[in-house]
Amino acid sequence: MKKFIIFLLFIICGLIVWQTTRSPKDISVSEENDWRTYQKTEKKVSSHPSTKDELDKINVRKKENTKKRMPASKKDTFNGRTINADNPDKYNYKTGNFQISNKENPDWKDTLASDLLRFQDSTTKILIKEEESFVIIRQGTGRLVEKVVITYLHNHGKKNAAHALVDSETGKIITIWNRTRYENFIPTKSGMLPKGQI
Repeated sequence: MKKFIIFLLFIICGLIVWQTTRSPKDISVSEENDWRTYQKTEKKVSSHPSTKDELDKINVRKKENTKKRMPASKKDTFNGRTINADNPDKYNYKTGNFQISNKENPDWKDTLASDLLRFQDSTTKILIKEEESFVIIRQGTGRLVEKVVITYLHNHGKKNAAHALVDSETGKIITIWNRTRYENFIPTKSGMLPKGQI
């Protein structure tokens, strides 16, 4: 009986270790088609849908189907874009009676990638994922913007990422946050060693 209990505990521990160490589910490009990779060639910037290897290098994992929570309040939208207004009580933004200062450019991602890769070497890749589209309204004038995740993938393995709001017409970054920061430090020997003479 003791041998059976030991064998059963061994099997249970083995299953627990196997469950915790197995690799996450594979990411297929068709499921993650919102990521796009840009790389500088001799005179232009080329792009392609991000591959599984590129997504693995920046630690993108497949989202599991979980129950979505219902929002606390419904967001106002304009042409499928979420409205972010400075004074929603003063204007009736739901009717759309405000001016838009820019137009949507379908090539804004290419323009953004060209600007970001301008001072990078040819081995650096940029992965861009569009998260959400907004209309930011300030003083009665709207501006079309995109919320994106920008990830630099350097050849030597280092990666940097940030969130940004990008103008939908020009592809210029309006604001950026959540930047990855690396502190390159030199490890020092710890310990108390005598200094000087006795």
